[in-house]
Amino acid sequence: MLFVVTDESELNWWLRRFAPRITLRLSPDFVEIASARGVAQSATVLSVRRRGDRTVVAGIGNEPVTDAAADSIPVFRLLDAVLPPDEAAARFLAVLLKRLPPSGGFIRPIVLVEGLRSLEGVLGGQPQAIVTRALATCGAAAAVIGN
Repeated sequence: MLFVVTDESELNWWLRRFAPRITLRLSPDFVEIASARGVAQSATVLSVRRRGDRTVVAGIGNEPVTDAAADSIPVFRLLDAVLPPDEAAARFLAVLLKRLPPSGGFIRPIVLVEGLRSLEGVLGGQPQAIVTRALATCGAAAAVIGN
């Protein structure tokens, strides 16, 4: 279960005290994820290839993809038919989160989300729902989404 709050003070004492923090900076064309141990950045492009009835991530951002059958899709767009926007965002964020050095603990992180309003124009008024579903899929304990 992902807790979604507007301020860290709304979280319980245990999470505020012990959970690692990850900052997620969003824009329609670029995403940055930062923790105390490192930073991962990428353009918001997801390269996927189909294997039978499955869709597999081949790369993100400007990574070279050797598979000629791979499709490159913008992550934060509603118009794509290859993956639904929440699934594309979840897969993209999961790959980007794996690029951060491990926090070294078993406690799931609190994600501080910045720039969510910048996605309103491209996600048709539902950026918070799509980003929180993606963070829940990636295993975050809480999302702090300020106004």
